[in-house]
Amino acid sequence: MTANELEAGNRVASRSGEGMGRLHGGRVVLVVLLWLALVQAAAALDVQRPLAQLHHTAWRVQDGAPGQITALAQTTDGYLWLATQIGLYRFDGVQFAL
Repeated sequence: MTANELEAGNRVASRSGEGMGRLHGGRVVLVVLLWLALVQAAAALDVQRPLAQLHHTAWRVQDGAPGQITALAQTTDGYLWLATQIGLYRFDGVQFAL
């Protein structure tokens, strides 16, 4: 093997190593973000509250909820925003508004 071939092989090896570093770094960021999301969700639960005090309401299309929701977001003021093919809906906890 010539010196030029060795040098070319080293450049390829170093480039592939750089790519692996970026991939590994991306995985670390993903794991940290996932962990933060889970910790925040766990902090929102009140473990002192008995299960009988919790209430779940399912909103269906028959109840006025929009169908085929493609995206969902909650703003700091508490509104849920639901994107559909028809338009953007705002939910205030009681009713949906287009």
